[in-house]
Amino acid sequence: MLLWAFYGGLLIWRFGATPGKMILKLRVVDFTMGEKIGADKAFLRAFFSLVSLFMLLGYAWAIWEKDKRTWHDIIAGTKSVRV
Repeated sequence: MLLWAFYGGLLIWRFGATPGKMILKLRVVDFTMGEKIGADKAFLRAFFSLVSLFMLLGYAWAIWEKDKRTWHDIIAGTKSVRV
């Protein structure tokens, strides 16, 4: 699981997206500034995406959240945007 978090964090940090997000034309950016995120936020987001997977509750949260952000987006201060 840590390997998965490292993989996701590295891709988000370097490219702003994982391959799936690239296909869907999505990018992960800073929530307040809308700019590319640093390594700290990328790896924090990737690690907590594993927590969001627990019974899919972190992803389901986006259905009710005003800005449609998952738990790992809220914790890391990020959001996914269409490019």
